[in-house]
Amino acid sequence: IRNVTLSDLDRMCTIENETFPPEEAAPREKYEYRIRNYSDYIFCAELEEDELLPEDRGAGKKIVSFLCGRPVGETKIKDSMYENTIDDGKVFALLSVGTLPEYQKPSGNLQR
Repeated sequence: IRNVTLSDLDRMCTIENETFPPEEAAPREKYEYRIRNYSDYIFCAELEEDELLPEDRGAGKKIVSFLCGRPVGETKIKDSMYENTIDDGKVFALLSVGTLPEYQKPSGNLQR
């Protein structure tokens, strides 16, 4: 588990598009803004090659999941929190969690 960087943007967008319906998936621009402004609140699960499913091996580490949040000044989630705005509140708002379908498991583990 680590914080994301801009170099992870493409991978995050791929996961977002594979885990959310098109009408609910956040566009690339939102994730780029969030990474640039709230990277301390965005994490990814990156597996080592030997932890990956056999069909994913051969290219090194791979991000298989991410969690995207941001600081807010409210205690209830509102639609406006998903917009690209600056807020330095003290409350953590969880906006999105995405895990590639092949790495989802009812027990909560990232691996099969």
